[in-house]
Amino acid sequence: MTERVYCCAHEDVDKLKKRLDYDPYTDTSLIPSAKAKMTPEEEKAYDEKVKAAMAKLAEDKFSNLIFVRQEYSLRDGRSVGLNPDIYYLYVSAPDAFILEMEKFFAEKFPNIKRAPADDESKFIKLLNEEKEKANEGFGSIFGN
Repeated sequence: MTERVYCCAHEDVDKLKKRLDYDPYTDTSLIPSAKAKMTPEEEKAYDEKVKAAMAKLAEDKFSNLIFVRQEYSLRDGRSVGLNPDIYYLYVSAPDAFILEMEKFFAEKFPNIKRAPADDESKFIKLLNEEKEKANEGFGSIFGN
């Protein structure tokens, strides 16, 4: 897995959060839920709706860029001891995902840039320390 940290301005955060939390394949406004029992007519209409939704997804070249299926963390710089005017986005994902994500940022979020190397290493170190403390806490709860 590749780990990266990006800088995001406050004005882009709400739009970015929506994208980070979105999975089009679980969006029932896009792909309708199926009923347990359907008449043949209802089943045919449902199949047509699903085909239309899948065609719409195929039109979006970034539809398979699903952040909720990756490890990520978005934090205010102040909360992590870095620049308080910036949000930091950590992503740990396969190289192919990172490559597509950077194309996505360039097209849809041009103000999001990779964090400077020293900020990136500080942020990753902080997250690793938090994970370690959390694991120690679970160990003490379960008697390890």
